[in-house]
Amino acid sequence: MAETKAIVFDFYDVIWDDRQVDDGVVAIIKELRATGKYKVALISNSGPDTLHNFLDELELADLFDVILPTGATAYMKPAREVYEILEDMLQVPFEEWFYTDDAADYITQAQEYGIPSHLFASADNLRSALRERGILA
Repeated sequence: MAETKAIVFDFYDVIWDDRQVDDGVVAIIKELRATGKYKVALISNSGPDTLHNFLDELELADLFDVILPTGATAYMKPAREVYEILEDMLQVPFEEWFYTDDAADYITQAQEYGIPSHLFASADNLRSALRERGILA
């Protein structure tokens, strides 16, 4: 398994769930950033103005090195092309990612593209997966 260099998060139902921020996920993102080892990215099937305004309002934008609203592209998850755009933005190849999303079909597709992926269920579940991969202590 390649060394992980980028952690990629979905927004809806991972960071933002049921009209509130998941503080457990935000804490994980802050821990990842504090290590200085990883680029942290956000990808979401949403419009660019909507996502950026929302992140600014929630004071979350600064948590990410790269933010890709798919509405700024001609593609949507789980199309390979949108992940390739993010790969170019991150300058980190697929095999060096850890990608989490709550949509099982997106995870399946990402894995077929060679992206190490995790089906998000909860912050605790995510933390366990990151520990299993040696990303978090």
